[in-house]
Amino acid sequence: MRIRKLIYSLFGLLLIVMCFSIIIEYQEANFDSQCDDTRKRFVAYEFAGIVETKYLDENNHLLPTLSINNSEFRLEWKYRDIFNLINEGDSLVKSSGCIPIIRYRNGIREEIIFEVNCESYKRPFSWRNVFSIFHLFFGERDD
Repeated sequence: MRIRKLIYSLFGLLLIVMCFSIIIEYQEANFDSQCDDTRKRFVAYEFAGIVETKYLDENNHLLPTLSINNSEFRLEWKYRDIFNLINEGDSLVKSSGCIPIIRYRNGIREEIIFEVNCESYKRPFSWRNVFSIFHLFFGERDD
């Protein structure tokens, strides 16, 4: 009787882990639509002014944030590299509908072009990826 309970318990645990793995993999596979939405929001940004402060917003999952003319602009995670290229005191111009940011620093004009290729983030659903998640629970995986 104890062996039967142990087998049922192990089977139930395996089923729970498998469902969890499938959910994680499914969400990763649908990531491309989130990437497209992020790109559209970035293209819609419009600002012009001097960067007063830049910081990682602790209240918003450490999103890189620029304060320009008393307005805050949060750069989503795919655009963190832009955050590293911009310093406080830089003059920035970004038009809505355009990707490049024009930066003026020490009298020098520079275009910052940063395009996220969503295809590089897209990962098709595969059972191999589902089973690769098991190493999180059961140790290292040998490939």
